[in-house]
Amino acid sequence: MTGFTAKIRSELLSRLPSAACCRRSMLAGLLVNAEPGRDGSVYIRLQGEEIFALASSLISELYGRLPEAEKKNCYGRAVYETVVMSGALASLISSLSDPDRVSEPPSFFGCRSCSTFFTAGLVLSSVSFGDPVAGSRAELRINDPAVTSKLSEFFMSEGLGPSVSYRKGNGSLLFRRSEDAESLLGLCGAKVSAMEAMQQKLLREFKGDINRRANFEIANIAKTASSSGAQTAAIGRLKAAGRFYSLPEDLRETAELRLSHPEASLSELAALHMTPISKSGLTHRLKRIEELAESIRTLPGEEGKA
Repeated sequence: MTGFTAKIRSELLSRLPSAACCRRSMLAGLLVNAEPGRDGSVYIRLQGEEIFALASSLISELYGRLPEAEKKNCYGRAVYETVVMSGALASLISSLSDPDRVSEPPSFFGCRSCSTFFTAGLVLSSVSFGDPVAGSRAELRINDPAVTSKLSEFFMSEGLGPSVSYRKGNGSLLFRRSEDAESLLGLCGAKVSAMEAMQQKLLREFKGDINRRANFEIANIAKTASSSGAQTAAIGRLKAAGRFYSLPEDLRETAELRLSHPEASLSELAALHMTPISKSGLTHRLKRIEELAESIRTLPGEEGKA
């Protein structure tokens, strides 16, 4: 579990529903991966003491059953397992996958807030979030592919667009877009965490914009330096060949300014002329200087042999 996921769960555990229908909806979300049996039994396996305690409290309140759990260690994490005998609870869990019983919204919703607490239960028990510093992502792991399909429809009705993945008989809902991960946080009531995720997204975009601008400037500087180096070398060749002072006055002024300001951009160099010229005019002069230098050899004694 990432630190951000733990923070989300802590926020949700501090905000529990009071209405009976909302508490039943939250329990359904918590037990999304529970396994109902035909004999009215429900096998429950939850990770985390606080989450199991919440589920146990809700089961006791709504179904009069207080399960005794066996605590196990699973890859260094505390997992709680128990079996509850309750036909009504088994029916609630079965309604998540039974196509003949699942409606839109789910049949156990009793008010407009039920979807929030149902999603909160899902997030508490089965969702992992990526660190928003690197990019908001979320994955909802589901044991039953039929439940995965139904939950996909539920989230799509809420305006989210998760993709569905099936691996080794299990399903997952993947919220790859940061907008969907942030909307999931808003839907389950984790508003503080949703705000943090959005702030991190804005910070990433701001840093990305700065990096793009910096890379653009560096590329321009490198391009200017490369061009300036070629122009300076051409002027040096003209000097070595004794051709510099025979240049037309306008070309000689441009050449002298380029030698004095090798780091200047074309716009800056154009503005330095006694009579400022356009950037295109400066480009034409520099190109003419390079053409003249190209027409002679590097060594002065080889002038005109090209």
